[in-house]
Amino acid sequence: MKVKEYITKLNDQKNTYLAEVGEYPCRCLDNPKKCFDFINAVYDANHLSEEHFYVIATDMKSNPIGIFDVAHGATDGSYVQPREILIRLLLCGASAAFLVHNHPSGDPKPSSDDFETTTKFKAAFQLIGLKLLDHIVVGKETFYSFRQNHKLR
Repeated sequence: MKVKEYITKLNDQKNTYLAEVGEYPCRCLDNPKKCFDFINAVYDANHLSEEHFYVIATDMKSNPIGIFDVAHGATDGSYVQPREILIRLLLCGASAAFLVHNHPSGDPKPSSDDFETTTKFKAAFQLIGLKLLDHIVVGKETFYSFRQNHKLR
């Protein structure tokens, strides 16, 4: 199966739409290790010098249908709001999604901001009937999964 990478653009009427910029082979993402491997294969996230925030849109069976590099910032954070994520998920017809971001320090231990972000996004997803499958923090050699660590139910 192939998953498409999208960016958002505006048409002449100033309406947001998805534009395909790439396509990558990917199988069902049914565990955080597969997400870690996939995001590193596409974006080399564990080697980036700035923090990037990604979204992997899926159907209800965790089959990826789209990937997005939503935001990037400094070495210690990136700014992202639910609105930007939800627009992309709704435009591609997603039922669920994985949130993924890297820590340039190489240490995947989540910060207090990471916990707050996860809580905020889970509430936003629930409000419109989407499922947050996991929030994964990418480190140099390993990752932190909020779901695997029972921080996301």
